[in-house]
Amino acid sequence: MKVAGSRDQLRTRAQRLEEFETERRQVTVLFCDLVGSTELTRTLGERYYEILRSCLQESESVVRSYGGYVAQRLGDGLLVYFGFPEAHEDDARRAVSAGLKILEAIRQLDRIVQRQHNVRLSTRVGIDTGLVVAGLIGEGAQSERLAFGENAESSVAHQGRGRAGTLVISARTCRLVDGYFAIRDLGSRELQGPGGRRGV
Repeated sequence: MKVAGSRDQLRTRAQRLEEFETERRQVTVLFCDLVGSTELTRTLGERYYEILRSCLQESESVVRSYGGYVAQRLGDGLLVYFGFPEAHEDDARRAVSAGLKILEAIRQLDRIVQRQHNVRLSTRVGIDTGLVVAGLIGEGAQSERLAFGENAESSVAHQGRGRAGTLVISARTCRLVDGYFAIRDLGSRELQGPGGRRGV
């Protein structure tokens, strides 16, 4: 009969599980990506990846300046947490401020890209706030800090509702930032999630 590991190894694994135990907390999730990336790839060819790299670098720099955490890089987009792993009282406001700053940064890059390549560059941002289960997934260099909750899915859906160069936030986020930003009501819609359909 094979033993899975020595007592020391098992004890180390147990300590890791305790150290990185998941927790439940409120997190504001921001999702942004480039608009029309398929067409940009077709038009620009290899040059597209240089431009994409610049867009992601600018966006990540903005996120860090507002205390956000880039959880995943998803092709031409970013999934960002405000409230995990580090929490602030004003995480929702930080997320919206970062989203607006990302739009501004991409508009500046757009002016350069227009002059050099005669194509337009734009992005959309979606934000939602809610309770998540957060923790460290994996070990060593392969580990990721991830938060699981319906707001990650809905931040992507909200981003998809907006026009190019706009930011869309959920009603939950709106309640937390009301009075700090100029907000226009887009009306409610239903999203299909693991728990069924729900209004946002």
